[in-house]
Amino acid sequence: MRIFFGIPENGQVLLDEGESLHLARVLRINAGETVYVCDGAGSLYLCRVEQPHHKRSQLLVLEREERPQSSTGLHIAFAPTRYNDRNDWFLEKAAELGLRSITPLRTTNSEKVKFNAERAQKILIAGLKQSGNVWLPQLNPLCDWDTFIQQNKLPLAVAYCGNEPKTGLPAWAENRSEACVCIGPEGDFTGSEVQKAFEKGAELVHLGQHRLRTETAALWVAAWFYGKTIK
Repeated sequence: MRIFFGIPENGQVLLDEGESLHLARVLRINAGETVYVCDGAGSLYLCRVEQPHHKRSQLLVLEREERPQSSTGLHIAFAPTRYNDRNDWFLEKAAELGLRSITPLRTTNSEKVKFNAERAQKILIAGLKQSGNVWLPQLNPLCDWDTFIQQNKLPLAVAYCGNEPKTGLPAWAENRSEACVCIGPEGDFTGSEVQKAFEKGAELVHLGQHRLRTETAALWVAAWFYGKTIK
């Protein structure tokens, strides 16, 4: 199944330059052929290619299929590592698994204080198309820890490696269909950051016996949340 990303308007889809280049130059799809387009908001469209062009391809919508969103709404807030390839890997898998939203965090021990949202969005879209998922995770702006804690309205868990008593994530999240889990930087959250989260109702959780890298921990959480819904 050849899937592209685009937003239909008046029964047509105009692919952006990146998608058009892939269609016209990489896959060499001709006029009259059919492809699928996902909009990231729950719909998959069967389209006929009208005008293939490496900068602006025009498609005609033939059919629309709506797919319901997962009943599990997992939101992950994580402190990006200084290695782009590790961040990219997590973002790609997040889109494949179906995360509801992602918030990059700036914390005391953050290795990366800037975040390329445009690059991240492209990675999410690539993961979406590869997996056949039609719900694109919402990518929130980079947010400092204090602001995030103040604004969060969801049941909140903080994965933490300190010695404080903690609950295993599965026990905390077993009956939750909507939750946010925070993953810290390689140097972990500070005691002060954890205390601020605790004062706002967050619970501390552990992810097993091993200390995981940031991107591994985030993927572990996502895989468990969505794995538990598979019967």
